[in-house]
Amino acid sequence: MSVGARTISILSGKGGTGKTNICVNLGVAIQRLGKKVLIIDGDLGLANVEVILGLTPKYTLYDAIYRDVDLESVVTYGPEGILIIPGGSGALELSKIEAYKQEVLMDQLIKLGSNVDYIFIDGGAGIHQDVLTFASGSDEIIVVMTPEPTALADAYTLIKAVTLSNARKEIKLVVNRVKSSGEGEDAVNRLNILLERFLKISITYLGSVPDDIWVERAVKEQSLFVTRYPFSKASRAINEIALKLLEVDRRGTGFRGFFRNILERINIR
Repeated sequence: MSVGARTISILSGKGGTGKTNICVNLGVAIQRLGKKVLIIDGDLGLANVEVILGLTPKYTLYDAIYRDVDLESVVTYGPEGILIIPGGSGALELSKIEAYKQEVLMDQLIKLGSNVDYIFIDGGAGIHQDVLTFASGSDEIIVVMTPEPTALADAYTLIKAVTLSNARKEIKLVVNRVKSSGEGEDAVNRLNILLERFLKISITYLGSVPDDIWVERAVKEQSLFVTRYPFSKASRAINEIALKLLEVDRRGTGFRGFFRNILERINIR
């Protein structure tokens, strides 16, 4: 049921961490494990999901809100049958339309997601209001960072902003483009020292993805490395992260809870 779908915002403290690539490849890896996945492109103004997949969608969520396009026409099918809603920025536009239209779209979304197990929101980078809004609507948050000191500082700033915005969510971390597994563990340990010292919190480490030439090649080919190059080290790492994410079998709030939460945040700002 859609009320049981786990909604997960995938965020980063800055651009260039490979966040969107991790999001889509992880979505496919989870779908292969028997879970139905839907991805919302929530990076405002940037169609990153579509670019990575080489898709040219005819409609976005914005069209469903303002141009009366049926939501089923907005949904695009990606690799391995994952569902994609382009133009996630339209979610924030819900607060600007009539209440009856909000209800119509909510009903369509709930119907669409009736068999979805995971809803991934590929959020923007940084600590913009839209990023924090999507975070507040989600059940969980995955932060993607690289092991450089500047990226660690940006990840800390993002997590601090999420925590101070009263978005009390479980936060998990993926370290991308590491030279070794030890480099990823070291980055997480350094970040957790800061978080425990200044915010009295800690985060869960999901794993790291190595710096892999096959990832770069897949991006240039507008394909996914887990499907194009399943033998690569990066693909094996993503599969391990997918398994770890599925270790905890829990119910989420689905589309209804996601949009209820972001509307509440928008209305109190």
